[in-house]
Amino acid sequence: MGYKPADFFVGVIDVFAVLLPGALLAFVTKDMALAYVFGTILPPVRGVAQGWIAFIFASYLLGHFIFLVGSFLDRTVYDPYRERFLTRDSDLVYERAKEIKVRHVEDTDEAEVVNTFKWAKIHAQILSPSGLVEINRLEADSKFFRSLIVVLFLIALILVYEAAFLAHGTALIGSAACLLLMVLSFLRYADQRFKSTQLAYAYLIALDTLNRPDENAEEA
Repeated sequence: MGYKPADFFVGVIDVFAVLLPGALLAFVTKDMALAYVFGTILPPVRGVAQGWIAFIFASYLLGHFIFLVGSFLDRTVYDPYRERFLTRDSDLVYERAKEIKVRHVEDTDEAEVVNTFKWAKIHAQILSPSGLVEINRLEADSKFFRSLIVVLFLIALILVYEAAFLAHGTALIGSAACLLLMVLSFLRYADQRFKSTQLAYAYLIALDTLNRPDENAEEA
């Protein structure tokens, strides 16, 4: 089986969106896990090999839960932000891409049969794998920062708990730093997500135009 660049970047999306955020949370909570999970609920971790196995498993498991929670940010936070600050003339690109999609897959009155962004990615996967690489790169960045928002929020809660109940004076400073990083992560997430969708729509429009030479000739 031949290697395709898109195969690699699909893996990168999983690493950025799932494993890295999960690994960060697993690292931060490892002492709590050793105190309250391993040795009480689960058998104690013995040796370096078992430690790495537990860490990798926890990273993957927590990463999926983080990804699930982070997905709720798309509609609850990102969509209002996009409509308020990012949309403007860029909606013309989306509307044109949607027209192309509806020409092939007509939506029902109740809902979309397939999301326009997903249709654009499928189109790029079939006709322009190199284009899909660029789309996936931006999407991987956006999903990483989306998951990072969730992780930073959980870390901030842990630090608040330590400040309130364990009398760790510097914990509140760390919590404030996490909140600041959450804001910056959201701005980066919104920027990269917007760029990935716009690029996908642009590829869909370009590929559709190039693959309809007869109609283009008639218009000329």
